[in-house]
Amino acid sequence: MKQMALPLQFALFEIDEPDDAKRTTHFVGLYDVAPKWVFFASDVARSNGRKRSAGAVDAAEPDPAKPRFLRQVKREFVFNDKSYSLKILPARIERRVKEGATEVVEEIDMFPGEKEQVVEEVIRRLAAEKARLSTGDKDSIVFKFTLYEVMQELRRVKHTLSLPELKEALLVLRRSTIVIAEKGGKNALLDSSVFPQLWMRNQDVNAGGSPDENGRADVETAVQFNWMVENTIRSVEQQRISYEWLMRIANPFSRWLFKRVAFTLLQRHHQDRSSIEITAREIMRDSGMTEWARWSNMLRWISDIVDVLQKVGALAEVEREVIKVGKRHDDIIFRLRPSDLFLHQIAEAHRVSAWNRREIARAADAEQAPGSFVRVDSRELADTRRRRKAELVSIGED
Repeated sequence: MKQMALPLQFALFEIDEPDDAKRTTHFVGLYDVAPKWVFFASDVARSNGRKRSAGAVDAAEPDPAKPRFLRQVKREFVFNDKSYSLKILPARIERRVKEGATEVVEEIDMFPGEKEQVVEEVIRRLAAEKARLSTGDKDSIVFKFTLYEVMQELRRVKHTLSLPELKEALLVLRRSTIVIAEKGGKNALLDSSVFPQLWMRNQDVNAGGSPDENGRADVETAVQFNWMVENTIRSVEQQRISYEWLMRIANPFSRWLFKRVAFTLLQRHHQDRSSIEITAREIMRDSGMTEWARWSNMLRWISDIVDVLQKVGALAEVEREVIKVGKRHDDIIFRLRPSDLFLHQIAEAHRVSAWNRREIARAADAEQAPGSFVRVDSRELADTRRRRKAELVSIGED
């Protein structure tokens, strides 16, 4: 019996780590550091458009009872010494709201925010488990899962969401649009939602499904990854970073900064990694922050965002140099010294990436188109998993 040919890239995307405290996830270059999220001070601010209090992030959401449609968000940022433009178009969803004694359905526009940021991270980590990816139409990459397992993982990493909140976050990830282009370029590098396709159906508990904590049937779900994530998987360009540190960080801007620092370290393969410099204004620009009226307060807030990375163990030391214009504090230069554990993780990430590249080069046909799937049978896939596990230690291991 002829065995089915499977993409070798799927096995190379897998992460086999039994120790939860040392789990890693995949980093996707430009896509992961683009400021594609719109963060809010609170869920209340997100849903009703109240003005922010001093020191809070600007709110831009409408009152569900008085719907209004939102304009797209436009940003500019720098990645790897290149300038990019970014647009975020909101998702339009329906919400049930109380109007007196009656429940009505209102249309509301929502940007992808902190909930969606965390949900995408969790889904991508679950997708890295053994044999979880499959191919869809035109060789698109599809991940099948249940809402119950996503809720369980969110609870484990202390980012608990209710079932309605999770469903809404998935809809926002499907219906909002992200457009990334080089500044001055004619064509977009990405013009897509986070998940271009979303499928969801009730799974019969009596047929083997798992009920959620409220007794409802679990919901079987599938998503298709966008082009940038798909291309990274096909090209075996993903890099590993600490998933546990990422999930332990509560501030969404600190999560962004962690990825930015990780990318810088990953790029310095044969260069000095002892210190990284970044300014407060660079953090504000490249993370998508809006400048506050009281700049001195914002500098303190950005400084707190940087300190979070030291608290979780990613940084050993943070030095600050205040830049003044007259008596006014205009900027801060942060000199970040990575911890030994962080540097060890980066070195291990390079080892995994190098092994993956050698493996795909060994198996690929000389005439194969770049970025296409390298298909192997199930026995060769199992052999790849066995050899990689034997040769590579878990990232983050002392």
